Amino acid sequence: MLMLTKINGRYREQRLASFGADISNMQFGMLRVLSLGEQTLSELSRHMVLDPSTLVPAVAKLRRRGLIQARRDRRDRRRAPLSLTDRGRALIEEIANFEDDDPIFAAVNVLGPEKSQQLVGMLRELMESTPEGRELLAEMHLRMVAHGACLPQDARHLRDGEKSEEKSSP
Repeated sequence: MLMLTKINGRYREQRLASFGADISNMQFGMLRVLSLGEQTLSELSRHMVLDPSTLVPAVAKLRRRGLIQARRDRRDRRRAPLSLTDRGRALIEEIANFEDDDPIFAAVNVLGPEKSQQLVGMLRELMESTPEGRELLAEMHLRMVAHGACLPQDARHLRDGEKSEEKSSP
């Protein structure tokens, strides 16, 4: 699993560089999460399953670049929610989350529809059996729907199959 993450991370870094974004894959992920709504640093770290101290330098860089902003909560002065600026929102809209040449999607497509559905089902089961797995899957699903996840043609059945299963459930 770690190898797949590294492969996909390298691909993402190259894509971001091709757009001249000059941000890391992690920073792009932070922008994606913030595009769903403002988050405190601790909320953002929970969403990304990272320690808050890991995010502090990334938050500073994104603020310096004018992609995110922090404000003080009027009701709780200790709370400083982060949100996207117009510039940050424009960057997110410019760079699609998924592309047809994504190496993970290409590898899944090689498996074919039946095996790829089995893989997704097994990974979902694995995630659901971990602490907080169901919550993380629900959040991930919401993020993908919110961003209109652009899946390669051969992998669309995975998303469409989930929708038809949801509709058929009582």
